[in-house]
Amino acid sequence: VLLPLLPRHRILSLSIGGSLAVLAGTFPLVLYYFNVFSPVGVLANVVAIPAFDMALFLSFFSLPFSGIPLLGGLLTGISSLAVKTGLFWIERLARYRLGYWFFVKPGLRQLLGYYALLVALIALGPGRFPKKKWIVGGALCLFFLTGISMLKTDPAEGFRLTVLATGRDPVTHIRFSNGENWLVNTGRNFPSDQGERIVLPYLRKRGIKSLQGIILTDFYKKHTGGMFSILRNIPVREIVVPEGRAFPDEWIPFREKIRRLRDGSRIGCGRETMMFFTDKGKATVSIETGGRKIVFLFGRSPEFVESGKEHNGGIYITPYMREKPPVFFKGPLPTWILPGGEPAALEELKKQGGRMLLLPETGALDLSVSAKKFRVFPCAIN
Repeated sequence: VLLPLLPRHRILSLSIGGSLAVLAGTFPLVLYYFNVFSPVGVLANVVAIPAFDMALFLSFFSLPFSGIPLLGGLLTGISSLAVKTGLFWIERLARYRLGYWFFVKPGLRQLLGYYALLVALIALGPGRFPKKKWIVGGALCLFFLTGISMLKTDPAEGFRLTVLATGRDPVTHIRFSNGENWLVNTGRNFPSDQGERIVLPYLRKRGIKSLQGIILTDFYKKHTGGMFSILRNIPVREIVVPEGRAFPDEWIPFREKIRRLRDGSRIGCGRETMMFFTDKGKATVSIETGGRKIVFLFGRSPEFVESGKEHNGGIYITPYMREKPPVFFKGPLPTWILPGGEPAALEELKKQGGRMLLLPETGALDLSVSAKKFRVFPCAIN
């Protein structure tokens, strides 16, 4: 439908025109379902379309001539070579990070408006009527503007934290005020790879193309199992681990990224500061933002959450709580975010007071800081 509207000259021009037609017809749907826009696909198809067309054409001839010595094998071999050439070209281009971008899901109104304008352009193309250039030019400008309006990342700015519902050991994404993106743990890889099935789709829907770092609170596979899927798909600058234990052998290919932190280490991220408390190969992570604390209680309880200490009503994120919480707070009570726990532990938590949010009931949660107050609300991206 679209190709007749484009100028046709040589085979190369036809290949580029076909690629542009495919891009114009499908990119909103690809963006809607997969959150990816790949302009390098136009260049990829310059080689891929002729190669795959030739492979398909030769494969038809290889069937009736398959019984003839040499000829059938020759046709099949050339067809196979054409397929491998196309796939090699696509694979090489896919390595360039500027060739594809992740964006948030466009709205249905944008999709309807885009395709309405596309249909209008197709209908207006062959006809002759007064002021055609102006009308078609105006429709074309609206068409491009609608397409460009879909290419947007998460509009929120500043510090934001998202706790994903990944079973008994939640994975957390942190975007700091300086734009850095971090993960705390990566989920398990058995019986399902949570890095592949939960974390990566979430990052793509948020338009996140790279991570400054991954913080691993310990070396258990329930926290590190999804790391390899993430590392294979997006760039990660560093992997932060607590000191005190040797990392597993399968981590050796990534040893240059690994950064060990001692007890009491600090990392500044814009207006926020992360502090690490390590003990016996486990880490508790504390984030200070807006005069308040967010604490990941995966390791020992640092001194600021020990029994009887003053508290500023921060956020505590924990794994499944098997034992009674070893803390008792004075002052403003905290908000607990956890995936559940044993009845006795949850009952003790209720007695201490404060707010308790269970991820199986709430789903993934977003957290932001406004006017020195925490705001917790359901994650808009499921």
